[in-house]
Amino acid sequence: MDKRELGYNLGLDVVRGRDTSSLMFVLEAQSENSRLDDVTVLEHSDAFPVWDRNWTGKVGRIVRDPDDGQLYRKVNADFNTAYPQSQPSVDKSQWKLIGDPGEEWPEWSPPIGAHDTYMKGDKVTFKGKRYESAVDYNAYSPEEYPPNWKEAD
Repeated sequence: MDKRELGYNLGLDVVRGRDTSSLMFVLEAQSENSRLDDVTVLEHSDAFPVWDRNWTGKVGRIVRDPDDGQLYRKVNADFNTAYPQSQPSVDKSQWKLIGDPGEEWPEWSPPIGAHDTYMKGDKVTFKGKRYESAVDYNAYSPEEYPPNWKEAD
């Protein structure tokens, strides 16, 4: 597989100037069975493509948002391909922020599956307020189902 074909499979529009090790790192980070944790991915955020309105990647692909510079993973498939893909920092229903696990009050993001739902005591920031999950396996936002969350002081 040449670099152009590899870049296409990664959902990258431009692969010129990228070395093979950088492309392989991105491929591993975006694979379904990746052994890379979010801390490692964040340490190499410059290896990931910057999202633009022509982006056509699949679920699981990682991009940098052009406005906030943060990394996001695509979590939901787009059903209407006639419209441009949604921007990661704007449409949280389609993208999951790859955040620093050392951050005490990370921004709430929708779980991809049961493996990353919020557990009792998990802390989040949602619309400028801090919350702790009151239940295990919490998949709802504080707005969607308030009884699952306790607002922090």
